[in-house]
Amino acid sequence: MSTTVLSPTIITRKALLAFVNNLVFAKGANRQYDSQFANTGASLSGKIGPTLTIRKPNRFTVSDGTALQVQDITESSTTFTVSTRKHVGFTFPTADLTLTIDDFMERYVNRAVETLANKVDYDGLTLAYQTVANSVGDTASVAPPANAKPYLYANAKLNELATPQSGRRYAVINPIAQAATVNGLTTLLNPAGTISRQFEKGAMGDALGLTFKMDQNVNSHTCGTRTTGGSTMGTTATAGATTFDLDTNSGCTFTKGDVFTVADCYAVNPQSGKSTGSLRQFVVTADYAATGTTAAALPIWPAPYASGANKNVDSYPTSGKTITFVGVGSYSYPQNLVYWQDAFSLVTCDLEMPQGVHFAARENYEGISLRIVRQYSIESDQIPCRIDLLYGWKELYPDAACRVWGPLT
Repeated sequence: MSTTVLSPTIITRKALLAFVNNLVFAKGANRQYDSQFANTGASLSGKIGPTLTIRKPNRFTVSDGTALQVQDITESSTTFTVSTRKHVGFTFPTADLTLTIDDFMERYVNRAVETLANKVDYDGLTLAYQTVANSVGDTASVAPPANAKPYLYANAKLNELATPQSGRRYAVINPIAQAATVNGLTTLLNPAGTISRQFEKGAMGDALGLTFKMDQNVNSHTCGTRTTGGSTMGTTATAGATTFDLDTNSGCTFTKGDVFTVADCYAVNPQSGKSTGSLRQFVVTADYAATGTTAAALPIWPAPYASGANKNVDSYPTSGKTITFVGVGSYSYPQNLVYWQDAFSLVTCDLEMPQGVHFAARENYEGISLRIVRQYSIESDQIPCRIDLLYGWKELYPDAACRVWGPLT
């Protein structure tokens, strides 16, 4: 009987499939693949470099009357950096290349790609919660959400801000939130099939207009040391401002990802321009420490616009208005997330294929490009092997996502 040696293509394809199957958050995100990054033989000008520029949809305003009112079109785009390089390295003896593909995957590859997939998900969830302002949930304690209400309210936030109804909406929640939510819904009138599935698997599945996924990589956010309600606007914000001036309690700190509202500044539906009736939430975009009782340039998102195609508030945050933060200062809250499938994007690019090595293969599947390279070591009769991924995460539509901080009672 002849011996079959596993080929580079077989191993790489199996590894890539296992990697994609281990993704959770990334599976529900927009995934883009670009083969131009490492075009073999391309000149430097022929390669896309470490960044991509993605054009975003134009927004327009509606005019009254019969007279034509032409509006200027300002194309908006966002820069997508593809610079995160991760790999898992290991070694195995040459004899193991004669194993069956299932044995080889179980002994070496599956655990490696599982670890790699977890890291990609963790990076994506970190970016996601730190760039999203929309938030729901009671924050008097750090208890997990345990009923339908927070997820329904999060979905309502997305609807208020004109998130498309097309495509899927997901809820990515941590293990404790999943256990509490499944338990909390057992007394509700649910379809028998839904109750049976949740009882058997201990998981939510499709429910409440969302596809639920459990991910142990859900981040926790530690709030800055500021006290709730202890700040006011120091000056009135202007159109397009990316920083706010605050008068605040002495020596407080703000953490990237902190969320707050300003009294009497309401969000608007971006299509109609009318107030949603909910205060506009803003997110702090970088760690910041106040100087005495002044936070002279607290970096925030979104920049407020009270008119025009980019209108997102009914009025600008005004000097002296009270600022209220979500959460208690210095407390940590798990950041469960509800989001539309195109709110965030993961881009992977082809890595260069090295020459003169014992084994090299690269494959792409469902928007993911993965490379495996190994090289024989004559000293040890071992084969050092590495699985590499080059990727970048980007928030495309942060208003199409909402953070769930805790229960709504």
